[in-house]
Amino acid sequence: MATGRHKGIPSHAFKDIFFDAVDGTQTALKAERVKETRRFIASRVRFNFTPVFSSESTVNLLTQDSGARLFKALGVRPLLMFYVRPQVEFINSSWWQWGVWGNMPFEQWYKHRLRESKWDEMLVAMSALPVEHELHIGTCSENVVADFYAKLGVDPKPELLNARTNETLSTAAISFLLRNRKYRPTPHANKADVILEDFAPFKAAPKPWCLQPHLVEEVIERNRESNLRLLELVPAHVAEQIAADPHWWDPNAYADKRHWDWTDPGILAEGHNDADALRRLSEKGMA
Repeated sequence: MATGRHKGIPSHAFKDIFFDAVDGTQTALKAERVKETRRFIASRVRFNFTPVFSSESTVNLLTQDSGARLFKALGVRPLLMFYVRPQVEFINSSWWQWGVWGNMPFEQWYKHRLRESKWDEMLVAMSALPVEHELHIGTCSENVVADFYAKLGVDPKPELLNARTNETLSTAAISFLLRNRKYRPTPHANKADVILEDFAPFKAAPKPWCLQPHLVEEVIERNRESNLRLLELVPAHVAEQIAADPHWWDPNAYADKRHWDWTDPGILAEGHNDADALRRLSEKGMA
């Protein structure tokens, strides 16, 4: 693992490489993509860069047999970094990041996400990846940025250690984007999120919550045995953090959360700060 400067491969690049190099139907295309990627990685390592494949769906790709074939084809020994968080928090934040912008009704989307929130199963699959690799596990309750850079042996800029980015948008920002869907047309078209996340009039509004109390309880109970197994799979210090955090185990830890109804017709009424938000998006190149 190279130290010094740090350069990441965009999320979409990982998916393109993965499917073209492993699951594509054209053999020539697969071979060429593998060669192209190996050259890319070699060029970055030569100049002391650390290539990083970063995507929320990476874990799903790696736990398939083709994930191992990809790394074998690339001739690399991957460092897999896996950070876990309580499933209730994961499901809530992922709804606002992806779900609400898609076409799937919440009830259907929720059931799908609930089935895919067994961290122990993902960890077992990653550990069994039939290629030489290193696996690093942490929790989202710690400073993930600091831990990530420390593992890479890189000294980050001090401001990065305390910065909070890519957080769930506020109810005000989400309301604005629901009124102006051309700026948030799909689950992954999130350029407007980045522009608006520090927009002061929106930032002051509360964070949204999509789970009714009975769903919070269901998520915790449906994952309790899975999380108990997780304690046996992670390093001791990570297990201690999980065991001591009531957000993994107790619905009462979310007693202060209030469900926010994003389907309320009142949300579609123009907001006081819409004109300023539209001007900000325009200044950032989003007409």
